[in-house]
Amino acid sequence: MAFKQILAALTQKSRASGAIMLDWEGEMVEMYSIQDDLQLDAIGAHKGIIFSLMKEVAKNHDPNDQVKTVTMKTTTYKIVLRALKDGYYVVIVMHRLAIMGQAIFELERASRLLEIEMG
Repeated sequence: MAFKQILAALTQKSRASGAIMLDWEGEMVEMYSIQDDLQLDAIGAHKGIIFSLMKEVAKNHDPNDQVKTVTMKTTTYKIVLRALKDGYYVVIVMHRLAIMGQAIFELERASRLLEIEMG
């Protein structure tokens, strides 16, 4: 299953506006969006900086601790970031009224599929 197909299924099942997979430098690997004006690459890269900082704080507190998932809420969107292997990560963006728990559940499932696809 290709990355785009996994991201499309994730977007649909979580009722999100879009999903993006990025590498350790914040560069887009693949994305899927149902909203034309949603700048997923910019959102993913900028939120990825926050994600990296949170992972560093956790590591400084406990070297064995790993941040897997981070959720954020803005006035417009809810955003969920999920770590993948080898420094990659996936971000989903949804409307502020969307159900966060469902999105996190679907993101966990999609993350396993993305990692299998990564090899």
